[in-house]
Amino acid sequence: MSGDPAVVRRLLLAIALIAGSCSGGTDAECLSFADDTISMLQGAIDKIDTLELDFDTPPASVAIPSFDEFRLQAAAIQAAANDAGCDNTELEVLITERMGRLEAQTDFGRALIIDLEREGFAP
Repeated sequence: MSGDPAVVRRLLLAIALIAGSCSGGTDAECLSFADDTISMLQGAIDKIDTLELDFDTPPASVAIPSFDEFRLQAAAIQAAANDAGCDNTELEVLITERMGRLEAQTDFGRALIIDLEREGFAP
């Protein structure tokens, strides 16, 4: 995978969409799944922050490590949310409301958060 910021952003969005796709559980359950999604995204951003990426680095010169662990977490959140019957639209709103909890230590990480906030989680 390249170090291209757009590629990393699309990966994070795809992971969040997987975690956010479900449909009718209780409010507490859906809140928990939204919180789990934000925690999972924070873990991915933390991993990106450790890469010391910057906007002056040629994208092809940075090797991005595997994000499979986050895909697996997203799939587990999705399965649990589906089992609980959470509404997809409600979950997207809850996740978007929690975006302010995300933090980054690098300019690259902060730019990803801004982009995720701007793009939202709608497919």
